[in-house]
Amino acid sequence: MMVEQSLLDLIAIQMKCEYLSDLRFLSMEQRRYLAQKLNRLTPRKEDMQDWNDALNYLTGPPMEAKAKAAKERLV
Repeated sequence: MMVEQSLLDLIAIQMKCEYLSDLRFLSMEQRRYLAQKLNRLTPRKEDMQDWNDALNYLTGPPMEAKAKAAKERLV
């Protein structure tokens, strides 16, 4: 059985964070690295909520109407 993970969980794993909340305390170098990783992803329409959840958690409101816009703000 395959378990789907949220974008935030995948980001935390990629950044080797022990806890999800550690994402809020990344250094500038880590943030640049994360931005490069996120920039390579292609958001799909059905991923909009996932991208907005990540955007909201990491930067605060407001949410975006499209996944691509949420990705661009997050990067």
